[in-house]
Amino acid sequence: MVGVGSKAVRACRNVGRSVADHERWIVLGVVLAYVAAYALLSIAKHQSFHSTAFDLAVYDQIFWNTIQGRPFESTLDRGICEPHSFLGGHFSPVLLLLAPLYAAVPRVETLLVLQTAALGAGAWPIYLLARSRFPAGWQRLVWVAAYFLIVPLAHMNLFDFHIVTLAVPLLGLALYFLDRGRTVAFAIALGSTFLVKEELPLVALGFAAYVLVAKRDWLLGGAVAAASVAWFVFAVKVAIPAFNAGAEYHYLDFYARLGDTELDIARTVLTDPVRTGQVLLTDANAKLRYLLVIFGPGLGATLLSGPGVLLVLPQLGYTLLSGYAPQYAFENHYSATLVPLALATSLFGVARLRPRWRTGVLLGVLAASVVLSLRWGALPHSRGFDASRFDRDARYAEFTPHLTAIDPRAAVMTQDFVASHLAQRRLLYYEGYQRTCAVADWIVLDYADPQFVKRDRDKHRREIAKFERSGFETVARGDGLALLRRRPVGGRGRSADTLVVGARESGACAPGALAASASSRDRTARLAARALVDERPIAPVCQRSVAPRRDPAPRGVLERVGAALRGE
Repeated sequence: MVGVGSKAVRACRNVGRSVADHERWIVLGVVLAYVAAYALLSIAKHQSFHSTAFDLAVYDQIFWNTIQGRPFESTLDRGICEPHSFLGGHFSPVLLLLAPLYAAVPRVETLLVLQTAALGAGAWPIYLLARSRFPAGWQRLVWVAAYFLIVPLAHMNLFDFHIVTLAVPLLGLALYFLDRGRTVAFAIALGSTFLVKEELPLVALGFAAYVLVAKRDWLLGGAVAAASVAWFVFAVKVAIPAFNAGAEYHYLDFYARLGDTELDIARTVLTDPVRTGQVLLTDANAKLRYLLVIFGPGLGATLLSGPGVLLVLPQLGYTLLSGYAPQYAFENHYSATLVPLALATSLFGVARLRPRWRTGVLLGVLAASVVLSLRWGALPHSRGFDASRFDRDARYAEFTPHLTAIDPRAAVMTQDFVASHLAQRRLLYYEGYQRTCAVADWIVLDYADPQFVKRDRDKHRREIAKFERSGFETVARGDGLALLRRRPVGGRGRSADTLVVGARESGACAPGALAASASSRDRTARLAARALVDERPIAPVCQRSVAPRRDPAPRGVLERVGAALRGE
């Protein structure tokens, strides 16, 4: 028995040494396996008609327009009818930098693979941080496992495409470079996140506070804080209004309970703890669940990280103080910037424990990660993994060929699940939010639309009848699907080369009618109505035909983009 026991011990030691010797390759293999698996799953989800208008169709249209020489142009974003700049809602100049990649393979699947690669790469900085604090072998790999098991990761990976996910590896690298004292690399990594989305400078304020308190580097901390504030003010007070006809940054409405402006919100948070606490306690159960799935894998060890807590405070404030519930729902993409920093600070906290406690705590980290993933995650072993989202409904296979009849230059209004398959066109509208402000040549109806129809066949038939009464004819039907075309006026159809923006129904062009019709819908529709009523001359637009820009001859992608930026 003693001999058997000693052999088992030696075998375990040999396995441990082998893991330690090959841990880099193990991590790389896990990353590549994740990227391959979830890229395929994301593509399968899209091709089976389970991807949505917001935001896969939004981004595909933006990228497609950009490589056609119309940088950042959209007709879906914020519900605005006219072709407009996406930068008027979100300041994401990184889209232009990624355009050549999209141009190489101009398909929506390119965006899904790009997002998966970014989320997979986010594990590497976590591994590098673990290398600097834990001995070689399984203790480091626990943190890589915790990263891939953390609940929001797979959810956001399978939820269409969102540009903020590209910040995940950059934030991890920024923290690693800061931890290793590589100031220039830290500044580049953190500064790069500013190009991703306008709220990333707020995340950087957490880095600034951490540098000031943990590193006692007043020059670097002050510089990061100053750059963060300056870029945020530039983005929301200069850049976004410049691309939005001078209108304010309308996502501030999510924080209306704290104030009307950025300064009002900051003043409330800093000086009115009662009011701030009331907002934090709103929808408390959902927020507690959000905190559990993000900090639970690390056993709440972020609280043991000392100044590391400062790194996560801006993201927590940004999500938990919002009046928009999806921002603190772990199934969405809003937790993307919190995931790498929550795990990294948990790692810092565990590393501060005495060595004799670490083994038990790390086993607890692994166990908690597995349990939470099983309960709420979106990995194949999880309860939240819905395999039906990857099976293509036969009704789409039979109906899709009819969509080829649509002229690529025509204006199309569609319901969800179909929108992301028709996004490579200049004029695309979502029927649920934009029915009052877009005149379409074609309409695609799908009773599976999750927002407004919800597989109600009677409502689907009523919608077909409604559009037939308003000047459309049904040219194809499927199981819960319909393709309608505007009837020619006076025997002649509208030219596909003319973009007509506005609504034809009597009174629909009036700002009051638009606001009234939008008032019965959800918050997104109200924001769209506000943008249209307050910022756009609705009546003139409804009567105007806009000739689309045409290139005299085919040009390269970069040449077309440059020409558009110069106004040519």
